[in-house]
Amino acid sequence: MRIAAIDYDLSGDNCTVSVVNLDGVDIEILPIDLGALLISNIEILEVNQRERAKAMGAGVMGLCGRDLCCTSWMNQFPTVSIRMAKEQGLSPDPSRISGLCGRLLCCLTFEVDEYRQLRGVLPEVGEVVTTPVGRARVDKIDIPNNNVQMELELSGQIINMAVDEISQQYGTMIRPEKLDEVVEKPARESAIKLKESTIAILEPVDYSPNSEISNSSKKNEKTNLKRRRGKRGGKRNQKN
Repeated sequence: MRIAAIDYDLSGDNCTVSVVNLDGVDIEILPIDLGALLISNIEILEVNQRERAKAMGAGVMGLCGRDLCCTSWMNQFPTVSIRMAKEQGLSPDPSRISGLCGRLLCCLTFEVDEYRQLRGVLPEVGEVVTTPVGRARVDKIDIPNNNVQMELELSGQIINMAVDEISQQYGTMIRPEKLDEVVEKPARESAIKLKESTIAILEPVDYSPNSEISNSSKKNEKTNLKRRRGKRGGKRNQKN
């Protein structure tokens, strides 16, 4: 059991003792024992670890170097999960994501919605994407510093792009490899087959470039023969 706070009224005759009952101790006997010690009417208030940290009051600093949110401005405790830390790329080390109360930091809920919104328009770490300069693997996504680090497969070169730029081009200039294999590649193959079948329908079966040339040459020979005959007939008429 741990005492979180002791509050007296102005007369000093009444006292409220806030305790954290971690061991499941029976607190019904505490007013009698504490009443004799503090010489006042005792009221026992059982609180949790976060409420204990809030009861410390102003001036208590957290990991960020500022006053605890629960003691400075926050009136209600949010629901926090370890998944929120993972979605923001934070280490699951309890010493880095836990507050003075021993629970997950309340501030993990402050920006998680923005992270989720950006994650929806960004590739995942380890995912292979197609870019204008070739295929690349996503190595790191640093949203606070607005940077996405990728490694080109062919050259091994490391390239960095802004998060905003990636989010705007994702799905167009920059596409996940699985999208190209599952959706775009079958669509291209279907378009090629449709084009080939259309050409086969429109093209004559007996079409041959050689036959076309031979037919045109025969037509030219007939035309020349008629011209020669016409010239001979004209000369005979002049003699007569």
